[in-house]
Amino acid sequence: MRKLSEILSILKESGYIDVQLINQALVNKITFLPLGSVLLDKIRSECHSNRGGINTYNTNNQNGETIDLFQHRAEPNSLYKSKSFRENILHIKNQFQTDIPLAISENLKFSNHLGPNSDTFSVNLQNGTLISCSYFVNESAATEYFHRIQRERKIWWMKFSLNPGRYFLSDLSTQELNNYKVQTVKIKSRFNFGEMDLESVDVVPLRALELDNLEDFYFKDARLKRRILPAVVRSELCLEAAVLGILMDSVEDSRDKKININRKIAPYQCSVFCFSKDEKILLELEDLAAHLTNVIRRSGLTALNLQKCRTNSDQILVRELKDMDQVGIPYSIILENESLRTGVMKLRSRDTGLSETIHITDVPDYLLKIFNS
Repeated sequence: MRKLSEILSILKESGYIDVQLINQALVNKITFLPLGSVLLDKIRSECHSNRGGINTYNTNNQNGETIDLFQHRAEPNSLYKSKSFRENILHIKNQFQTDIPLAISENLKFSNHLGPNSDTFSVNLQNGTLISCSYFVNESAATEYFHRIQRERKIWWMKFSLNPGRYFLSDLSTQELNNYKVQTVKIKSRFNFGEMDLESVDVVPLRALELDNLEDFYFKDARLKRRILPAVVRSELCLEAAVLGILMDSVEDSRDKKININRKIAPYQCSVFCFSKDEKILLELEDLAAHLTNVIRRSGLTALNLQKCRTNSDQILVRELKDMDQVGIPYSIILENESLRTGVMKLRSRDTGLSETIHITDVPDYLLKIFNS
């Protein structure tokens, strides 16, 4: 297993992130390099998908508010009292839905992200993005939803992992608020150099918060056939820290400094190579590669078609394929002389190093089946 400093060095060399590390334990700044920026957007999108089969309304912080996370950690329920939270609820009730359950997903700007105090590892960021999802449910069903969301969010982390067993739930934390219980669980990952908090899930009855204009927060309950004040189950994560955690997971146990990132969230899902000893044929293969890349992109997948992946040298081909493996590209398509004659090409897997032969007309559908499985 690799040390933290070695993992961060590999991620920088591979074009993902550059991290300021203090005393071999404190991540104080994350700069996202080209591949890391693409991954950041993919994780942002994934965070808002598959939210437990409940109608989920995605909102943005329209007024540009920045949340001070130091203050938020000191008063965890402060976000429920914010102007934007109330406005989002009223907008959804007026335009879409007045009954529960429902969920509101938000992207919020933050400052002062202070990780837990630890001698082994922690993350402190000056600014970034807080992604949260608030589930409005009947108070009598809140405990059931609380455990359900914990389970679903833990599975979400595990499905992208090279080592799913590193993820676990913290002990339950319970606080009293105006004679009501507020409970919190954290989803954590365990590395050889320490533990990392990735996401928190809490449950709070809105009646415990002493909100102004309480009427705004009432919803219909179809089963009870009356309006009620719901409880909220809320999941919350720091996007930048989440991407760091996913990247460290992809490297810690990998071989040969390879970024073994899950194929569904890889910044680019395939790269296209052209290989021929004949320069004239190589030029024709370049045209075919450009066409194939466009076909793949139109299917909704991401593909690279780089000049350096055009070669007449066996050694260069092997080297560039290895480079694509190391930066985490799951598949490489290799166009050769035979590709012009018969439409047949090679599809090479990063994880196995093995190639299979497929026809150009099958490429988009075949790749989609792989990435959607």
